[in-house]
Amino acid sequence: QSGDAGALRGLELSRRVCAESLPAAVAAATPPRAGDAGAPRLLCMVLTAWPKRDPYMRVALESWMSQCDQAAFLVSDDPNSTARPPERFITGEPYKVTDSYSNLALFPLSEARIIAINVTGGGRDCTGNNPTCWREGYLWRKVWQLYLKVYDLYIASALEEGGGGWTSVPEWFIKADDDSFLFVSHIRRHIQEQGLDPDEPHFMGRTLTHLKHKDLQGGMVSGNCLIMSRGAFKKLVEEMLVGIVERTARDKAQAEARGQEWNPNHILSPCIDRYGPAEDLATSICFGMINVTAKQVEDAEGRPKCLVMQYRDHLLSKHGLSESGEPKDWFWANLDPSHELAKCCPSLDEIFHLHSFKGAERLRRMYEYHLLEQRLWEVKQEALAPLRQACAALGVHV
Repeated sequence: QSGDAGALRGLELSRRVCAESLPAAVAAATPPRAGDAGAPRLLCMVLTAWPKRDPYMRVALESWMSQCDQAAFLVSDDPNSTARPPERFITGEPYKVTDSYSNLALFPLSEARIIAINVTGGGRDCTGNNPTCWREGYLWRKVWQLYLKVYDLYIASALEEGGGGWTSVPEWFIKADDDSFLFVSHIRRHIQEQGLDPDEPHFMGRTLTHLKHKDLQGGMVSGNCLIMSRGAFKKLVEEMLVGIVERTARDKAQAEARGQEWNPNHILSPCIDRYGPAEDLATSICFGMINVTAKQVEDAEGRPKCLVMQYRDHLLSKHGLSESGEPKDWFWANLDPSHELAKCCPSLDEIFHLHSFKGAERLRRMYEYHLLEQRLWEVKQEALAPLRQACAALGVHV
Protein backbone atom coordinates (compact mmCIF):
# COMPACT_ATOMS: atom_id res chain seq x y z
CA GLN A 1 0.00 0.00 0.00
CA SER A 2 2.88 2.37 0.78
CA GLY A 3 4.12 1.76 -2.75
CA ASP A 4 0.69 2.65 -4.17
CA ALA A 5 0.59 5.78 -2.06
CA GLY A 6 4.01 6.78 -3.27
CA ALA A 7 2.96 6.23 -6.86
CA LEU A 8 -0.15 8.37 -6.33
CA ARG A 9 1.94 11.13 -4.81
CA GLY A 10 4.26 10.92 -7.79
CA LEU A 11 1.31 11.22 -10.19
CA GLU A 12 -0.07 14.21 -8.31
CA LEU A 13 3.33 15.85 -8.35
CA SER A 14 3.63 15.24 -12.09
CA ARG A 15 0.15 16.65 -12.68
CA ARG A 16 1.03 19.73 -10.63
CA VAL A 17 4.22 20.25 -12.59
CA CYS A 18 2.28 19.95 -15.85
CA ALA A 19 -0.43 22.31 -14.65
CA GLU A 20 2.14 24.89 -13.61
CA SER A 21 4.60 24.65 -16.49
CA LEU A 22 2.65 23.59 -19.56
CA PRO A 23 0.58 26.78 -20.09
CA ALA A 24 3.70 28.97 -20.04
CA ALA A 25 5.56 26.57 -22.33
CA VAL A 26 2.68 26.52 -24.82
CA ALA A 27 2.44 30.31 -24.76
CA ALA A 28 6.18 30.65 -25.39
CA ALA A 29 5.95 28.35 -28.42
CA THR A 30 2.87 30.01 -29.93
CA PRO A 31 3.31 33.07 -32.17
CA PRO A 32 1.14 36.04 -31.13
CA ARG A 33 -1.03 36.99 -34.08
CA ALA A 34 -3.23 39.91 -35.05
CA GLY A 35 -6.55 39.66 -33.26
CA ASP A 36 -5.32 37.34 -30.51
CA ALA A 37 -6.46 38.31 -27.03
CA GLY A 38 -3.74 40.40 -25.41
CA ALA A 39 -1.59 40.62 -28.56
CA PRO A 40 -0.18 44.12 -29.16
CA ARG A 41 -2.05 45.92 -31.96
CA LEU A 42 0.37 47.14 -34.62
CA LEU A 43 0.03 49.73 -37.36
CA CYS A 44 2.86 49.02 -39.81
CA MET A 45 3.79 51.93 -42.07
CA VAL A 46 6.20 51.71 -45.00
CA LEU A 47 7.69 54.82 -46.54
CA THR A 48 7.92 54.35 -50.29
CA ALA A 49 7.34 55.94 -53.70
CA TRP A 50 4.34 55.06 -55.82
CA PRO A 51 4.16 53.73 -58.53
CA LYS A 52 7.87 53.22 -59.25
CA ARG A 53 8.37 51.10 -56.10
CA ASP A 54 5.40 48.85 -56.79
CA PRO A 55 7.46 45.59 -56.66
CA TYR A 56 8.83 46.52 -53.23
CA MET A 57 5.38 47.44 -51.96
CA ARG A 58 3.96 44.15 -53.17
CA VAL A 59 6.65 41.99 -51.57
CA ALA A 60 6.63 43.92 -48.28
CA LEU A 61 2.85 43.62 -48.04
CA GLU A 62 2.73 39.93 -48.88
CA SER A 63 5.73 38.80 -46.86
CA TRP A 64 5.34 40.65 -43.54
CA MET A 65 2.98 43.65 -43.50
CA SER A 66 -0.05 41.38 -43.85
CA GLN A 67 0.71 40.05 -40.36
CA CYS A 68 0.17 43.49 -38.79
CA ASP A 69 -3.24 44.55 -37.49
CA GLN A 70 -3.26 47.47 -39.93
CA ALA A 71 -0.92 48.35 -42.79
CA ALA A 72 -0.28 51.58 -44.67
CA PHE A 73 2.07 52.88 -47.34
CA LEU A 74 3.27 56.48 -46.99
CA VAL A 75 3.75 58.19 -50.36
CA SER A 76 3.83 61.57 -52.09
CA ASP A 77 1.00 62.75 -54.31
CA ASP A 78 1.41 65.32 -57.06
CA PRO A 79 -2.08 66.69 -57.88
CA ASN A 80 -0.84 67.75 -61.32
CA SER A 81 0.26 64.24 -62.23
CA THR A 82 -1.83 61.88 -64.32
CA ALA A 83 -0.72 58.99 -62.10
CA ARG A 84 -2.42 59.55 -58.75
CA PRO A 85 -2.02 56.98 -55.96
CA PRO A 86 -5.14 54.95 -55.13
CA GLU A 87 -6.63 54.88 -51.65
CA ARG A 88 -5.82 51.17 -51.27
CA PHE A 89 -2.97 49.02 -52.50
CA ILE A 90 -4.17 45.50 -53.27
CA THR A 91 -1.93 42.74 -54.52
CA GLY A 92 -3.28 41.34 -57.73
CA GLU A 93 -1.76 38.29 -59.36
CA PRO A 94 0.03 36.04 -56.84
CA TYR A 95 3.74 36.73 -56.72
CA LYS A 96 5.52 33.48 -57.60
CA VAL A 97 8.75 32.25 -56.09
CA THR A 98 10.09 30.11 -58.89
CA ASP A 99 13.47 28.83 -57.73
CA SER A 100 13.44 26.34 -54.85
CA TYR A 101 9.71 26.71 -54.17
CA SER A 102 7.61 25.71 -57.13
CA ASN A 103 4.81 28.20 -57.83
CA LEU A 104 4.63 29.33 -54.22
CA ALA A 105 2.34 32.32 -53.65
CA LEU A 106 1.96 34.04 -50.29
CA PHE A 107 -0.99 36.25 -49.35
CA PRO A 108 -2.13 36.85 -52.95
CA LEU A 109 -4.97 39.17 -51.89
CA SER A 110 -3.27 41.31 -49.26
CA GLU A 111 -4.43 44.91 -48.89
CA ALA A 112 -3.04 48.09 -47.33
CA ARG A 113 -4.08 51.70 -47.06
CA ILE A 114 -2.21 54.35 -49.04
CA ILE A 115 -1.64 57.62 -47.18
CA ALA A 116 -0.57 60.31 -49.64
CA ILE A 117 0.29 64.00 -49.31
CA ASN A 118 1.33 66.73 -51.70
CA VAL A 119 4.72 67.63 -50.27
CA THR A 120 5.30 71.30 -51.04
CA GLY A 121 8.34 73.53 -51.03
CA GLY A 122 11.70 73.46 -52.72
CA GLY A 123 13.80 70.42 -53.29
CA ARG A 124 12.70 67.09 -54.62
CA ASP A 125 10.94 64.00 -53.36
CA CYS A 126 13.76 61.61 -52.64
CA THR A 127 13.22 58.36 -50.80
CA GLY A 128 16.73 57.23 -51.65
CA ASN A 129 20.18 57.90 -50.32
CA ASN A 130 22.16 59.69 -53.04
CA PRO A 131 24.13 62.93 -53.46
CA THR A 132 21.20 64.81 -54.96
CA CYS A 133 19.02 63.72 -52.06
CA TRP A 134 21.59 65.04 -49.59
CA ARG A 135 21.70 68.43 -51.32
CA GLU A 136 18.13 69.02 -52.44
CA GLY A 137 15.85 66.38 -50.99
CA TYR A 138 13.20 66.90 -48.37
CA LEU A 139 12.59 63.42 -47.02
CA TRP A 140 12.07 64.71 -43.48
CA ARG A 141 9.44 67.16 -44.72
CA LYS A 142 7.65 64.26 -46.36
CA VAL A 143 7.84 62.19 -43.18
CA TRP A 144 6.67 64.77 -40.64
CA GLN A 145 3.78 65.90 -42.82
CA LEU A 146 2.77 62.27 -43.35
CA TYR A 147 2.93 61.73 -39.58
CA LEU A 148 0.47 64.60 -39.16
CA LYS A 149 -1.92 62.87 -41.55
CA VAL A 150 -1.42 59.50 -39.82
CA TYR A 151 -2.31 61.22 -36.54
CA ASP A 152 -5.50 62.63 -38.06
CA LEU A 153 -6.54 59.29 -39.53
CA TYR A 154 -5.76 57.01 -36.60
CA ILE A 155 -5.82 59.15 -33.44
CA ALA A 156 -7.83 62.34 -33.95
CA SER A 157 -10.63 60.53 -35.79
CA ALA A 158 -10.81 57.87 -33.06
CA LEU A 159 -11.16 60.54 -30.37
CA GLU A 160 -14.02 62.29 -32.14
CA GLU A 161 -17.56 61.56 -31.02
CA GLY A 162 -18.52 58.13 -32.33
CA GLY A 163 -14.94 57.45 -33.42
CA GLY A 164 -14.24 54.42 -31.27
CA GLY A 165 -12.24 56.10 -28.51
CA TRP A 166 -8.64 55.80 -27.38
CA THR A 167 -8.76 52.03 -27.04
CA SER A 168 -9.43 51.72 -30.78
CA VAL A 169 -6.17 53.50 -31.64
CA PRO A 170 -3.32 51.19 -32.73
CA GLU A 171 -1.07 50.54 -29.74
CA TRP A 172 2.18 50.64 -31.68
CA PHE A 173 3.18 52.70 -34.73
CA ILE A 174 6.00 51.03 -36.68
CA LYS A 175 7.68 52.80 -39.58
CA ALA A 176 9.96 50.83 -41.92
CA ASP A 177 11.56 51.13 -45.35
CA ASP A 178 10.22 49.28 -48.36
CA ASP A 179 13.37 47.13 -48.56
CA SER A 180 13.03 46.01 -44.94
CA PHE A 181 11.77 42.72 -43.56
CA LEU A 182 10.16 42.68 -40.12
CA PHE A 183 9.59 39.61 -37.97
CA VAL A 184 6.21 40.81 -36.75
CA SER A 185 5.61 37.92 -34.36
CA HIS A 186 8.97 38.57 -32.67
CA ILE A 187 8.09 42.22 -32.15
CA ARG A 188 4.76 41.30 -30.56
CA ARG A 189 6.42 38.73 -28.32
CA HIS A 190 9.07 41.21 -27.16
CA ILE A 191 6.45 43.81 -26.27
CA GLN A 192 4.51 41.20 -24.30
CA GLU A 193 7.54 39.82 -22.48
CA GLN A 194 8.81 43.27 -21.54
CA GLY A 195 5.35 44.34 -20.37
CA LEU A 196 5.59 47.59 -22.35
CA ASP A 197 2.64 49.93 -21.83
CA PRO A 198 1.58 51.43 -25.20
CA ASP A 199 0.34 54.56 -23.45
CA GLU A 200 3.82 55.28 -22.09
CA PRO A 201 6.26 57.04 -24.47
CA HIS A 202 8.44 54.29 -25.97
CA PHE A 203 10.72 55.08 -28.94
CA MET A 204 12.91 52.14 -29.86
CA GLY A 205 14.75 50.22 -32.55
CA ARG A 206 18.43 50.18 -33.56
CA THR A 207 20.24 53.05 -31.88
CA LEU A 208 23.09 54.61 -33.86
CA THR A 209 26.14 56.35 -32.46
CA HIS A 210 28.10 57.36 -35.55
CA LEU A 211 26.46 60.79 -35.82
CA LYS A 212 27.33 63.52 -33.35
CA HIS A 213 24.86 66.41 -33.30
CA LYS A 214 24.53 69.15 -30.72
CA ASP A 215 20.73 68.77 -30.61
CA LEU A 216 20.71 64.97 -30.47
CA GLN A 217 20.15 64.79 -26.72
CA GLY A 218 18.01 61.68 -26.48
CA GLY A 219 19.89 59.34 -28.81
CA MET A 220 19.06 58.26 -32.34
CA VAL A 221 17.17 55.32 -33.81
CA SER A 222 17.85 54.09 -37.35
CA GLY A 223 15.07 55.19 -39.69
CA ASN A 224 14.68 51.83 -41.42
CA CYS A 225 12.81 50.51 -38.35
CA LEU A 226 11.22 52.92 -35.88
CA ILE A 227 8.95 51.43 -33.21
CA MET A 228 6.82 54.03 -31.43
CA SER A 229 4.16 53.44 -28.80
CA ARG A 230 0.95 55.34 -29.38
CA GLY A 231 1.80 57.38 -26.30
CA ALA A 232 5.09 58.43 -27.91
CA PHE A 233 3.59 59.06 -31.36
CA LYS A 234 0.77 61.19 -29.92
CA LYS A 235 3.27 63.19 -27.85
CA LEU A 236 5.57 63.68 -30.86
CA VAL A 237 2.81 65.06 -33.06
CA GLU A 238 0.98 67.18 -30.49
CA GLU A 239 4.02 68.70 -28.79
CA MET A 240 6.49 68.95 -31.67
CA LEU A 241 5.33 68.34 -35.23
CA VAL A 242 2.27 70.61 -35.22
CA GLY A 243 4.61 73.51 -34.41
CA ILE A 244 7.03 72.97 -37.28
CA VAL A 245 7.08 75.82 -39.79
CA GLU A 246 7.48 74.62 -43.34
CA ARG A 247 10.24 76.32 -45.26
CA THR A 248 9.31 77.22 -48.83
CA ALA A 249 10.75 79.35 -51.61
CA ARG A 250 8.24 82.07 -50.69
CA ASP A 251 9.48 82.11 -47.09
CA LYS A 252 13.03 82.42 -48.39
CA ALA A 253 12.13 85.35 -50.67
CA GLN A 254 10.35 87.17 -47.85
CA ALA A 255 13.30 86.71 -45.50
CA GLU A 256 15.78 87.95 -48.08
CA ALA A 257 13.53 90.96 -48.84
CA ARG A 258 13.81 91.88 -45.16
CA GLY A 259 17.57 91.58 -45.36
CA GLN A 260 17.62 88.46 -43.19
CA GLU A 261 20.02 85.60 -43.72
CA TRP A 262 18.19 82.50 -44.94
CA ASN A 263 19.25 79.24 -43.38
CA PRO A 264 16.54 76.55 -43.30
CA ASN A 265 18.45 74.61 -40.64
CA HIS A 266 18.68 77.51 -38.20
CA ILE A 267 15.78 78.33 -35.90
CA LEU A 268 15.25 78.59 -32.16
CA SER A 269 13.71 75.13 -31.95
CA PRO A 270 15.94 72.24 -33.12
CA CYS A 271 12.79 70.36 -34.22
CA ILE A 272 12.64 72.00 -37.62
CA ASP A 273 11.80 71.41 -41.27
CA ARG A 274 15.22 70.13 -42.31
CA TYR A 275 16.42 69.49 -45.85
CA GLY A 276 18.16 66.29 -46.81
CA PRO A 277 17.45 62.59 -46.25
CA ALA A 278 18.18 62.33 -42.52
CA GLU A 279 14.62 61.84 -41.34
CA ASP A 280 15.78 59.47 -38.59
CA LEU A 281 18.09 62.16 -37.18
CA ALA A 282 15.30 64.75 -37.30
CA THR A 283 12.78 62.38 -35.69
CA SER A 284 15.21 61.56 -32.90
CA ILE A 285 15.97 65.24 -32.25
CA CYS A 286 12.26 66.02 -31.97
CA PHE A 287 11.72 63.10 -29.57
CA GLY A 288 14.68 64.22 -27.47
CA MET A 289 13.16 67.68 -27.05
CA ILE A 290 10.14 66.15 -25.30
CA ASN A 291 12.32 63.90 -23.14
CA VAL A 292 11.57 60.68 -25.02
CA THR A 293 14.85 58.77 -25.17
CA ALA A 294 15.82 56.41 -27.97
CA LYS A 295 16.05 52.86 -26.68
CA GLN A 296 18.01 50.00 -28.17
CA VAL A 297 16.06 46.77 -28.61
CA GLU A 298 18.54 44.08 -27.66
CA ASP A 299 18.90 40.57 -26.28
CA ALA A 300 20.23 39.54 -22.86
CA GLU A 301 23.82 39.94 -24.12
CA GLY A 302 23.28 43.47 -25.38
CA ARG A 303 23.18 42.54 -29.07
CA PRO A 304 20.73 44.55 -31.22
CA LYS A 305 17.58 42.85 -32.46
CA CYS A 306 17.00 45.43 -35.20
CA LEU A 307 19.70 44.86 -37.80
CA VAL A 308 20.35 47.54 -40.40
CA MET A 309 21.68 45.06 -42.97
CA GLN A 310 20.98 41.46 -43.86
CA TYR A 311 21.90 38.80 -41.33
CA ARG A 312 24.83 37.44 -43.32
CA ASP A 313 26.33 40.93 -43.73
CA HIS A 314 26.47 41.35 -39.97
CA LEU A 315 27.94 37.88 -39.52
CA LEU A 316 30.70 38.51 -42.07
CA SER A 317 31.61 42.09 -41.15
CA LYS A 318 34.22 42.71 -38.47
CA HIS A 319 34.20 45.86 -36.35
CA GLY A 320 37.30 47.95 -36.08
CA LEU A 321 39.31 50.71 -37.71
CA SER A 322 41.17 50.91 -40.98
CA GLU A 323 44.95 51.40 -41.16
CA SER A 324 44.38 55.15 -41.27
CA GLY A 325 42.41 54.96 -38.04
CA GLU A 326 39.03 55.60 -39.63
CA PRO A 327 36.00 53.36 -39.09
CA LYS A 328 35.70 50.76 -41.82
CA ASP A 329 32.19 51.92 -42.48
CA TRP A 330 29.86 54.48 -40.92
CA PHE A 331 27.83 51.80 -39.16
CA TRP A 332 30.72 50.31 -37.23
CA ALA A 333 31.74 53.51 -35.47
CA ASN A 334 31.63 53.31 -31.66
CA LEU A 335 30.15 49.82 -31.57
CA ASP A 336 30.96 47.23 -28.92
CA PRO A 337 34.01 45.31 -30.26
CA SER A 338 32.90 42.17 -28.42
CA HIS A 339 29.97 41.88 -30.83
CA GLU A 340 31.92 40.74 -33.86
CA LEU A 341 31.30 38.15 -36.56
CA ALA A 342 29.46 35.15 -35.09
CA LYS A 343 28.81 37.08 -31.87
CA CYS A 344 27.27 40.02 -33.70
CA CYS A 345 23.62 39.20 -33.43
CA PRO A 346 20.89 37.47 -31.47
CA SER A 347 19.54 34.16 -32.73
CA LEU A 348 17.08 34.37 -35.59
CA ASP A 349 14.11 33.64 -33.35
CA GLU A 350 14.75 36.99 -31.62
CA ILE A 351 15.56 39.20 -34.61
CA PHE A 352 13.11 42.07 -35.30
CA HIS A 353 14.34 43.58 -38.54
CA LEU A 354 16.59 42.99 -41.54
CA HIS A 355 17.33 45.55 -44.23
CA SER A 356 18.71 46.20 -47.71
CA PHE A 357 16.61 43.81 -49.81
CA LYS A 358 17.33 45.66 -53.05
CA GLY A 359 16.78 44.10 -56.45
CA ALA A 360 14.78 41.08 -57.60
CA GLU A 361 17.12 38.48 -56.10
CA ARG A 362 17.07 40.01 -52.64
CA LEU A 363 13.37 40.78 -52.77
CA ARG A 364 12.73 37.08 -53.28
CA ARG A 365 14.51 36.39 -49.99
CA MET A 366 11.85 38.31 -48.09
CA TYR A 367 9.40 35.51 -48.86
CA GLU A 368 11.97 33.01 -47.67
CA TYR A 369 12.39 34.90 -44.41
CA HIS A 370 8.65 34.75 -43.93
CA LEU A 371 8.79 30.98 -44.34
CA LEU A 372 11.75 30.91 -41.95
CA GLU A 373 9.76 32.84 -39.35
CA GLN A 374 6.95 30.30 -39.63
CA ARG A 375 9.42 27.43 -39.38
CA LEU A 376 11.04 28.85 -36.23
CA TRP A 377 7.69 28.68 -34.46
CA GLU A 378 7.00 25.19 -35.84
CA VAL A 379 10.31 23.97 -34.38
CA LYS A 380 9.28 25.29 -30.97
CA GLN A 381 5.96 23.47 -31.26
CA GLU A 382 7.71 20.24 -32.26
CA ALA A 383 10.10 20.51 -29.32
CA LEU A 384 7.13 20.97 -27.01
CA ALA A 385 5.22 17.96 -28.35
CA PRO A 386 6.72 15.31 -25.96
CA LEU A 387 5.83 17.42 -22.92
CA ARG A 388 2.30 17.97 -24.18
CA GLN A 389 1.85 14.26 -24.81
CA ALA A 390 3.18 13.34 -21.37
CA CYS A 391 0.92 15.87 -19.67
CA ALA A 392 -2.06 14.74 -21.73
CA ALA A 393 -1.50 11.19 -20.48
CA LEU A 394 -1.86 12.62 -16.95
CA GLY A 395 -5.06 14.41 -17.89
CA VAL A 396 -3.54 17.89 -18.19
CA HIS A 397 -4.39 19.67 -21.43
CA VAL A 398 -3.83 23.22 -22.69
